[in-house]
Amino acid sequence: MKRVTKLLSVLAAGAMFMSALTGCGGGSKGADGDTIKVGGLLEMTGGSASFGISSKNGIDLALKKINEKGVLGGKKLSLVVADTK
Repeated sequence: MKRVTKLLSVLAAGAMFMSALTGCGGGSKGADGDTIKVGGLLEMTGGSASFGISSKNGIDLALKKINEKGVLGGKKLSLVVADTK
């Protein structure tokens, strides 16, 4: 019984690893080949919008500093924000 459990665990871990690789690499670079998009779910409207807006401003500043230093081998980071409301 232990042997079957161990085999199933290894198979499940392998399947999870392979499914994680399906989203990696492969596609064409297109126009955004030098840009890495970073997503943010922030509340930009509604009662807590001030927190979302200030968070977006902080993230923009951090990305600007990172882009100025050029630590990503010439690639730039850009923020894509989705409103949670």
